[in-house]
Amino acid sequence: MASAKTILPTLAIGLMTVGLIARPAAGDQVTPEETSEDLLVPERRINQARTSTGHILTPAAANIPGIGFFYGFIGGLFNLLETETDAFTYRFWGEMQGGGLGFTDIGLWHEDVTLNLFYNVFDKARVEIYPRGIHSSKKDRKIKDLKFFDATLAQINWRIFERRLQLNAGINKQRESISGYLASDGSEIFPGYEKSTSTVNLSYGTILDLTDDRSDPRKGALFEVFRYDKPRPTHHEAWYYNLDFNVLGYIPVLNHSTMVFNAYRSDAVVRGRGEQDLERVKEYLNLNCDQELSPEKTAHCKHHADLWVQDQLAANGHGTAIPVGGTQRMQAFPTNRYTAAHSQTFGAEFRLNLTQEFSPFNIGILSGIRTGLQLAAFYEVGTVTDHIGDLYKPDDYRNSWGGGVRLLLASGFVIRMDYATGHEGSQPVLIFQYPWNVF
Repeated sequence: MASAKTILPTLAIGLMTVGLIARPAAGDQVTPEETSEDLLVPERRINQARTSTGHILTPAAANIPGIGFFYGFIGGLFNLLETETDAFTYRFWGEMQGGGLGFTDIGLWHEDVTLNLFYNVFDKARVEIYPRGIHSSKKDRKIKDLKFFDATLAQINWRIFERRLQLNAGINKQRESISGYLASDGSEIFPGYEKSTSTVNLSYGTILDLTDDRSDPRKGALFEVFRYDKPRPTHHEAWYYNLDFNVLGYIPVLNHSTMVFNAYRSDAVVRGRGEQDLERVKEYLNLNCDQELSPEKTAHCKHHADLWVQDQLAANGHGTAIPVGGTQRMQAFPTNRYTAAHSQTFGAEFRLNLTQEFSPFNIGILSGIRTGLQLAAFYEVGTVTDHIGDLYKPDDYRNSWGGGVRLLLASGFVIRMDYATGHEGSQPVLIFQYPWNVF
């Protein structure tokens, strides 16, 4: 199942192509155009402390590649009591069924220290799982049929130096119960587990923001470093943590448009190797293909069992980095399409700004301030490998390209509707937030 940090931004709005233009709102005025020639730290384009209130209550739809399409409603209150706190809730049905509640930027003892809280629970979801490595075949995917999943996330943020530097620390608890593992046609390959499992992960991060605006940068650079600590497992599995590096560069073009460049790297740093004996791994996974099946289904079961054992041996030795594919990176591919000990992507995007001013609007179910409407075109390349020396083999990179529309709100939400294409096919992506950030 996708983690909380990937679930929370993937709430899409299907009926929000609002295009109302009005005067700038008081309290969030656009500042004069930047005159500084200092390209290292450009002046902020607008006030970074945003307190303009707004709300949303609307039907919604989302598409998460590799998980599916779902629909429902989303409600939110932006900048509660003219603070920077946002609250939202949602309920969805479809190929994934569940709901959630979240709060962002809750002020604590100082305005520079805030708290984010999220809770998500799902009682229906089927998540695609692919064999390990960049050369894995899409036809070998299996589906994890979840009968229950929930995720709770708490994150504290400390923003200093005029919000140029942000330090984060978080805790993420996930629980899941698995009905079984299915083939692409829906038939069962392996049974699930009677008991639910739970994990608690810790995260630490640093963001250095040398841009002209946190929500919609058009000039400068952004640097992110995050570490995700996993609990120490049994001796059967590897003990490791993930270390992520992300760089975003913004170059202004035309009058108010932007070229964006991204470089991303995720590494699994192994602290202790897991079981490497093939027979013991088979026994530990308990993948039973000896049940009463037809010869064809038995062969199918053993094929998936062999792939799973080999993947587990590799994971025990090398760990697993953050996968490639989904709504954030390599958008033409399903969520978690490619996994290995190291993952790396590069991307470029042209954002054509069609509007520039703050635009207050209120249509009953939705009110707030629209800060822009954009057209975007993007291109990405990425790869994964268990051996760090193979990261730069040109033939091992996959491509993803496409375009879409972005609607920007003063609260910091970006409503993104993209269509991405790659060598395995095309798919729509409907979510909140720009791509390529580390969450």
